[in-house]
Amino acid sequence: MENFSGHNLGNLMLKALDNLSVRPLEAINLIKNLLKVEASLIPMSEQPVDLMAIDCEGHEIYGEVNIDQLKLPPRELMLTPQVSATREAVEAIADADLILIGPGSFYTSLLPILLLPDIAQALRRTPAPMVYIDNLGREHSSAGDLQH
Repeated sequence: MENFSGHNLGNLMLKALDNLSVRPLEAINLIKNLLKVEASLIPMSEQPVDLMAIDCEGHEIYGEVNIDQLKLPPRELMLTPQVSATREAVEAIADADLILIGPGSFYTSLLPILLLPDIAQALRRTPAPMVYIDNLGREHSSAGDLQH
């Protein structure tokens, strides 16, 4: 049995639906309808991916929970394997009137989206204004020491 300590409920629900081989966008829409949520959420990728960091000593650290426990900011972040962005995510960015980034864990929720070349390119190309929304409280990771 996997250890799910430290993971948020939304990620756990998506993991459960992933085990049923449901397309991520379909899983999100299923949860959205179940909870009667009106907002839309589009996954960045269809493929499962791990977040990996290289720490200041050159060690590979895998997963959100482990990366959030680093005492110092990671030297590098990457997705493994490299995956493509969903068509829906790229289109949503292109069609947006306003891009809101955040709140969320800086290293493990916000930066991973920018690691997908199609998403990063779509954000560079969009004429929509972008607004960064900082967390209301101090982040309990090495990102908590960053000046935003």
